[in-house]
Parts: sequence; C-alpha cells; structure tokens
Amino acid sequence: MDEIPYNLIASNITKNKQDLLQIQTEDKFGAEYRQCEKIWQESALLVPDLNIDVQNGLKTVHNQIAILKIRRMRVVRNSLLLAASIALILLVSILFFDHRNQSVQEEFVVVNIIENQTFVNLDDGSMVYLQKGSKLSVSNHFSKENRKVLLEGNAYFVVSHDPKRPFEIKANNYSIKVLGTEFSVDQWNKKSISVSVAKGLVELKSDDTQKKILVAKSEKGFSKGNDLQKDLLLDKNFDALKTQSLVFYNDSLEYVVKTVEWYFGIKVTSLIPKDLTFTATMHDKTLEEFVKIFEEALGVSFNYTIN
Repeated sequence: MDEIPYNLIASNITKNKQDLLQIQTEDKFGAEYRQCEKIWQESALLVPDLNIDVQNGLKTVHNQIAILKIRRMRVVRNSLLLAASIALILLVSILFFDHRNQSVQEEFVVVNIIENQTFVNLDDGSMVYLQKGSKLSVSNHFSKENRKVLLEGNAYFVVSHDPKRPFEIKANNYSIKVLGTEFSVDQWNKKSISVSVAKGLVELKSDDTQKKILVAKSEKGFSKGNDLQKDLLLDKNFDALKTQSLVFYNDSLEYVVKTVEWYFGIKVTSLIPKDLTFTATMHDKTLEEFVKIFEEALGVSFNYTIN
C-alpha cells in the first residue's frame, strides 16, 4: 500500500475537524482512511486488562518473601544442627577411642618374676626392696610418660627425685604419690595400709573415700577403718627390708613376734610368753637362722606357718 495517505493523515491529524471530514469523503483517500480507522479500532482489542489489585499483589509478594525467609532459616538451622551432630559424634568418637587406646596401651608388667627376688632397680633410678612373696608391677610407660607401679604386699621404696613426673603407687584401695623420698609401705590386708617415711613427703590417699593426708619425715600414716591418720614413727625396724637387718634391744616378745611375722611373711603359732624380752641384732639372716637364735636365747619353741 502507498505510504502517502499515512503521511498525509499524520501531517493533518492536528488540523480542525473540517479538514478531517474532507479527507474522509474524498474518493482519493476515502478507502485508505477507512482501512486505517478499522486498524485503529481493532488495535483497541489488543490492550490488556490493566485493572490490577495492587494491595493484593503486594501481599502476595510479602508472603513469598516470608516463605523464602522461613525456608532459608530452616536450611540454616538444619545445617547448624547437622554440623553440631557431626561435631558431637566426632568428639565422642575421639574420647572413646582415646580412652580405649589408653586402656589398651596402659599395661602393668610384673618385674620381680624371679622366685624370692627382693630387690628391683627401676629405669628411673628408683630402688624397691620387697618382702618375700610380694609383687611389683610397673607400667609399660614407666619413665617415659609416668612413674606408676602396682604393689601387692610390702616394700621399701627409695624414689629418685623428679618434680615433673610424680612417683605413683597403687596398693589395693589406696594410692601413694611422691616426688622423691624414702618410705616403706606395709599392707596387713587389702583394707589396711601404713606408710612410714624416712625422707621427704608422701601423699597417702584412700580411693574409696577420696580422703588424703601428707606424711612427713619421721611420721607414719595409716588407715583406721574408713579414716586416715598419722603419728610419730617409733618403729626402729621400719626399714628392715632395705637394711636386711633386725634390731631388738630389750623388746617385748609381742613386738618381736609382730616384727618377725611382717619381715619373714609368717604366722607364729606357738604360745610365746609375754613377760620375756629379747635383745639381738641380726643382719641378713634367714628365717631358720632366726628361729635357732631365738629358741637358744629364750629356751622356748618358735613354731610358725608360711603366709
């Protein structure tokens, strides 16, 4: 179609109504005008419905934003819960395996495996003098990470000084801790203990009651029922396991019998007179040699059983 009518219409669209009617009735442009009018009227049908509910639209947008925020919060919360759960599982696993490894790795080995062995020299330089029949077990980490030992029976300890690694003794239901000292440990049974200190300071603790006391030089700490007490150290033979000597000077036979029972690990069965005393110094004597000296000196029988 020729573009002239459109240009003409465009140039005259602002003129007065008379000019527009003239264009409409002229034969030359009448057909083109009517066709343009039809196109204009049909184009009105293409205009979209602009009747928009703005408030409802804003409400919908806000709801979608709120939903997105809730979803994001849920994702973050779930992520945090997942991370916390993983961390907790890892922590429990580490603690479990660490405890399991410690339980597996921490072992105690008997060191006086030779029959009647009464002396042990430990790796840290400490020395232990054992009563016959007693047993000493040492941690496989001894001198590397700790200085822990287990004692069954009686012993005299000469502990080398090491402030970074305390020397720890487990004796039945009691624990003993020192840095460097000399002392004896005597266990009459599984529920009683006594610690006699020659040098330094010793901590004696009940594993049952958690009570503990400090025992100093020339003191004796001991259990009494569920309690721990201490007193002056008066027994002159408390270090006999180390010196291998027994010294008696005008001592009652009650004391002599009690000392010999502890030293040799026996139980005296004969009836011993209580009104007699005994004086003797015996170094490195066997039980048989002691019995012979005792019977010859006092003229009484000395019968016993081995514990």
